[in-house]
This record gives sequence, C-alpha cells and structure tokens, in this order.
Amino acid sequence: MNLIYHTIIIGAGQFGISLSCKLQDQKHNHIVLEKDSIGSTWIKQRWDSFRLVTPKIMNTIERGDQYFSNHSEYLTAQEFQKYLVDKSKERNLPVMENHEVRKVQKNEKGEFELSVFYNDLEINLKCKNLVIASGSLNQKYIPVFDLSLHDEINQLHSSEYKNLNDIQNGNTVVVGSGQSGMQLAEEISSKSNVILLTSKVGRIPRTYLKNNIEEWFIRLKNYEKTYSDSSLDERNETTPGVINENIYMDYEVKNRNIELAGSLKEITNDALILNYDLDANLSFQEKYFTNTLLVIDGELKLKKKSNVNFPHANYLKSYNQTIKLSEQKIKNIVWATGFKAKFSFLNLDVFDEQGKLIHKNGISEIKGLYFLGLPWMRKRKSGIIYGVDEDPNFIAQHLIT
Repeated sequence: MNLIYHTIIIGAGQFGISLSCKLQDQKHNHIVLEKDSIGSTWIKQRWDSFRLVTPKIMNTIERGDQYFSNHSEYLTAQEFQKYLVDKSKERNLPVMENHEVRKVQKNEKGEFELSVFYNDLEINLKCKNLVIASGSLNQKYIPVFDLSLHDEINQLHSSEYKNLNDIQNGNTVVVGSGQSGMQLAEEISSKSNVILLTSKVGRIPRTYLKNNIEEWFIRLKNYEKTYSDSSLDERNETTPGVINENIYMDYEVKNRNIELAGSLKEITNDALILNYDLDANLSFQEKYFTNTLLVIDGELKLKKKSNVNFPHANYLKSYNQTIKLSEQKIKNIVWATGFKAKFSFLNLDVFDEQGKLIHKNGISEIKGLYFLGLPWMRKRKSGIIYGVDEDPNFIAQHLIT
C-alpha cells in the first residue's frame, strides 16, 4: 500500500462507492477506506425482512444503471449490499476493507494525516483531499434514560434486531412510530403483543393515481429543493412512513396485536411514563397524508380531488400515562429511535457550537475536506440513494487538483 494519495475517501457505502467510480473514470489517484466491508451497514443495521420503500429504479448509484432487471420492485438490504459489492468488483475500485480510521489531523504542509488500523496494526496515510462519505447515520441513538430499566428487560435498538428469535416470550414495547418502528411493530406482533409508542411522523400512500408516490415526488421536483430554499422545519422533518394501502387494512392490521400509545416522556425502574399526545400524533399523520395528496392535485391542476382517504387502522388505543412493565408483562423494548452522526475521529476545527459539521454543499471551510451523504447537504435528495449520482459528481468537480 502506498502511504500518500491524492484523495482518500472514508466509507464504502453508496456514496463512497459512487465517488470512487467517478474518480476511477478520471484515473484520479485515490483509495476508499472502509472499517468493515463494502455496504456492511445495510446488513448490520437492518433486520432480515427489511425492504426499501423506494422502487429499484431509484436505487442505483450511476445514472442509467441496468443492474436490476425489474425496476419497479423493492430491494432487500441484502440485494442492495450485493449491488455495491458487485459494482466495486466490476469497476475494480481501490477499496480497502477492514481499515478503520481512528484519527485525522492536518500537518504544516496542508496534508491530511490519517491514523488507520488494519489487523491491529497502525498505518499512517497522507492525502491532499479527504472525503468523509460515511454519512450522518453511523451511530445508533437510544435515549439516555433507558439505563434505569431492570436488566431482565430485553432491550434492542432497531439495528440490533434481526428476526423474531431476538424477542423474548412476553409483551413488547416499540419506541418510535417512524418507518422502522411501524415495520418492526407489525413483524413482532406476530409473536408478541406490541405497544407502539407513537411520535410526530407523517404518513404517505405507496401509490397515488396509479403511480408510485416517489414517481410523483420526482415529477414534481420535490427532491430538487435546495438547502437554501428550504425552511428549518423542512430540514428537520422526519422522513414520512409509507403505507401499503392495498394490504394495510386486510393483513397488516387485522392479524396484528398492536396497541398505540403516546410518546415516551421518562422512565422509572419499572415503568414507562408517557406524554398525552396520542391523538395529536395520529392527527399529524392524517394531515400529512391529506396535504401531500392536495399538493400533487394542485400541481396537476386537477379539477376533481382524489377520493383516497387516510386508512384508519383498527389498532387499539391506549391513553394510559404509565406502562408498568411487570404488571403488563413487558419483556422486550425495541428502540426504533434512529441514528446520529459520529465523527469523533476528526481532530479538526470543523464543528459548530452545537457539534454540527460546518460546510456548504458538502465543502468544508478546511481546504481539501469534503462530505457526502448528509441530509440536505445540497438538496432534499442528498441523504438518500436517489441523490447518490449527483452529489459525488459535484464533489469530484471541486477536489483540489
């Protein structure tokens, strides 16, 4: 291995692989460092039955890629990870797996110095350009107050749950009703009674007027909205959950033992204290659903509004403020509370007072330092697979030559 490179990319997920493809085409001297294996988070952070909610046509990292034969189907995590591996092999990309970057600093010459560990051996690398392509969802997030619970409660983050074998006999609480929380609650309820603690997350239908909802978002340039033209509320908004309206009432609800409750307020040794916000959270879901369709109707200038109504599921509703774990035989808590960014290896002045990365369109104020895969980095689509082809191309054009 050389010790000096023109560009080093950290992270061999979709963004790192995409940028490497572009640099490979340019015969640009670079390597990709991956602490695990290519696309490994797609397997390690997701459960066995996980599927993307966007169709395959939106899940390629190069425009016009014909890797998937049926572009209207929905990928499993395993399929997408294999796609990244196959892409790397096909393009002969310089990916170095099991190379963990533990420290980055800049020397007096303006070069980045990286301390990298491989098989417990430290390797020191240098580069002129450094691209952090590990995204902002690389560390699981669990509220700190969960530490108060009894040890016999089986606690799992959504990234740690794989299948029903991970659920103990007894009842289960799922914290968070985003896309992951809803899917996990539905799966787990085939084995265990589930109490789903709701949160303020919107809902959208999978299809509308015979088209996938994502196709409407693309046609109406929903994903092209830029960071500067968006509001703070839009940038902080949780991604809405997708409802499969055709089977929602017939299968995913009637045969499930799910009880809805308010959001989590605090925890005692043997109890979960809830907020009285269940109705408000469910109302937010319905309004989001309806308003999304109204926006599409308005853009299409439809004279007659659609008859698609929000599918009210026949879940049980709980207005209790306290869930006593022992009394209600709660044996499992699944934290569908998402992820946060971890950039502790960056020994650079690149964070603001709130600990957020300082950048503009992925370009840092530190010469030669760039980012990829951040939500709203340049546009609404920056943090999702659909935005992969565009942002790496933008960063490739701005690298120091």
